[in-house]
Amino acid sequence: MTLYPWATPILSILMAATAAAQPAPEREPIVVELPTLQGQPCERHAPHIYIGGQLMGIGAVAQSAFEADRYLGRFGGGIGLFAGSRLGPRVALEGNWTFALHDEALVDMLPSENQSIYLMTVTADIKIYQPTSSPMEPYLQLGGGLLLSGSIALDDRDVNTPSGFSVGATFTLGGGLDIWVTKHLSFGGRVLYRGLALGEPRDDQDQRFRNLVHGISVDAYASVHF
Repeated sequence: MTLYPWATPILSILMAATAAAQPAPEREPIVVELPTLQGQPCERHAPHIYIGGQLMGIGAVAQSAFEADRYLGRFGGGIGLFAGSRLGPRVALEGNWTFALHDEALVDMLPSENQSIYLMTVTADIKIYQPTSSPMEPYLQLGGGLLLSGSIALDDRDVNTPSGFSVGATFTLGGGLDIWVTKHLSFGGRVLYRGLALGEPRDDQDQRFRNLVHGISVDAYASVHF
C-alpha cells in the first residue's frame, strides 16, 4: 500500500503522543528513618557537651600487698564529677574525677584511729554507644589516668602528716546505661572494673612497697546536656 508523503510524520507524532500518555511506572518512595525520643528526633545523637555528678561504691576484689593486714579496706564509697563531649551517635569522650574513702585500711599504720585511706582518680575515657530510638541507651567505657592515695582525718583533731601517700596509675573497663528523661537531662548507672596500681608510699616507719588493687565500682549518676 502506498502512503502519502505526509503520512509518515503524522504516524510518528501519534505514536510518540500515545507513549507519553501512558503512566510512568511508580517508584517506591525513599524513606529515611530517624531515631526518635518520645516522638521527637533524637537530639542526643547530635554533637553536644554534657556535665554530671555521681555517687559510687567500690570494692577491692583483690590486692597484692598487705591484704591480710587490710592495706585497703574491702569496701569503700565516694563521689565523682565528669564532663564530656558527644561526638556523634556512637562515640563520646569523657573526663572523670572520683574521690573514695576506705575506712578500714592501714589501721595499725595510721597516727589516728579516726583516719581513712582515700583514693582519688583522674581519667580520660571513651564511651562507645549503641544508638537506640528508646529513652534507654547502653554503652561500653574504657580509659585510664592517674591515681593518688593517702590518709585523711575523719574528725576535728590535729593529726600528723598523712601516712601511706602514693601516686600511681589507674585504668577502667566496663559498661553502663543512660536513661533520658528530657533532651537536656539523663540519669544512668555503670559498672566498671578499676585497676589501681599504687606506687611506693612513704610513711613514718619508712616502709616501701607497691600495691596492685583489682576493684569493681558501681556508679549512679545524673547528667545535664547542652
